[in-house]
Amino acid sequence: PATPVTVRLLHREQGWRWTDVVGRDLRGNLAVSGIALALSDADSRVRAEEAVRRSERRPRALGRGAHERVLLTDAEGNITWVSEAASDAPEHWRERDYEGHRMGQGLPDAERAQLDRLRAGCLERPGPSHRAEVLLPAPNGQRRWVEVTARNLLKDPDVAAVVWNFRDVNDKRVLLGELESASEVFKSLAVSSTTGLFEEDAELGCVEVNPRWEEITGVTAADALGEGWQQIVADSYLDTTYVPPSEPGPEAPRRVRIRRPDGEIRWIDVRTTVARMPDGNLRRFGGIEDVTEVVEAEEERQRFLEIFDLTTDMVMVVSADGRLIFMNRAGRRFHGIDEDTYADVVGTTWPMDLPRSSQFVEMLGAGDEL
Repeated sequence: PATPVTVRLLHREQGWRWTDVVGRDLRGNLAVSGIALALSDADSRVRAEEAVRRSERRPRALGRGAHERVLLTDAEGNITWVSEAASDAPEHWRERDYEGHRMGQGLPDAERAQLDRLRAGCLERPGPSHRAEVLLPAPNGQRRWVEVTARNLLKDPDVAAVVWNFRDVNDKRVLLGELESASEVFKSLAVSSTTGLFEEDAELGCVEVNPRWEEITGVTAADALGEGWQQIVADSYLDTTYVPPSEPGPEAPRRVRIRRPDGEIRWIDVRTTVARMPDGNLRRFGGIEDVTEVVEAEEERQRFLEIFDLTTDMVMVVSADGRLIFMNRAGRRFHGIDEDTYADVVGTTWPMDLPRSSQFVEMLGAGDEL
């Protein structure tokens, strides 16, 4: 016998019906001398099997998520099927019965119009999904933000409907709002900061600076973008080497010289840290402070100390509470203090804690006020 096949045959009264056909070659049989065909009605069986397959394929075709409510509507927006939401889905999605209603029924005009626009877009452009965030009322009287996705699958034999996915995004929306507010706060702080702030991408170069950075360097934000900022350290006289970001983590603080566009040399302290961004790029975040006056004051102080070291007179600088701040070379020689132990002596009480201090007091005269 041949392999059975299932085909559709046109019944005189019931229309097209599925039929099992089994054939057997009896041409060698002299009594028959032909092919025998056995036909049996298989319409009920085939339709039942197809219903089972369709029920198995439908959830996959809908792409249902555990936290989503899925609805099916016809082209006019009438709801024909509603999914069973997961047990941990938002309460107001589990309790409401949507079947038999029209999409948007009972909603305020603005929200109903949003859903109508989504449906119209699906009918005009069947291919892509259409999305919108809609503020929908909940049974507890509150209104929550819900992401609504609609897709036209009317021509898909497994679905034959417009598929609507409803996903609660209210908490995410609130969080994003808080992040945006925090971002605005940080931007305001950056603008008013007394520290020059900058952000540098390993591939794009400088991407942002704040107004204080512009004031310190004399370079505008527009001119600083990319590699433009490097003009302030390009002079070989400055002996400042630029190192691009290479590894995540805090970097060692530095004190460097820069040359402003007007030719003025300034000293700045630089503190930076490098972070790896979600796209894999490295970014350097840093701040600069103008310490030119501090450096110049230190240099002036050092010049005075060098002058004191050249004199044969003993010169000592003592704080109001009697602590030694500085002693010149002649003073160190008199007290027998070598260069290695000088650092340990600074900060001690003068003169009684120092070597030969009693001899020095005798030279001044016992009981004299110092």
